[in-house]
Amino acid sequence: GMHQTQGPRSSMEDRTVCKLERASGGFAPSHGFFAVLDGHGGSAAAEHCAERLHANLVGSHHFPDLVPALQDAFLRTDAS
Repeated sequence: GMHQTQGPRSSMEDRTVCKLERASGGFAPSHGFFAVLDGHGGSAAAEHCAERLHANLVGSHHFPDLVPALQDAFLRTDAS
């Protein structure tokens, strides 16, 4: 599970993502993706990342090599 606490702003601007991706035919998750996306000044960027970052990470030709896959995913998410 997860918990969020809203600060003094009129609405929650942060987004969270929790995903467990299971390997084909496997019983254990092949990977977990957990993100806290800070929505400073509005929720648009946090929502954009929540919708796209995971797909860009696992869709990277570098995945599962995490450092280059994350770099690629951040660049692709920023460009979209």
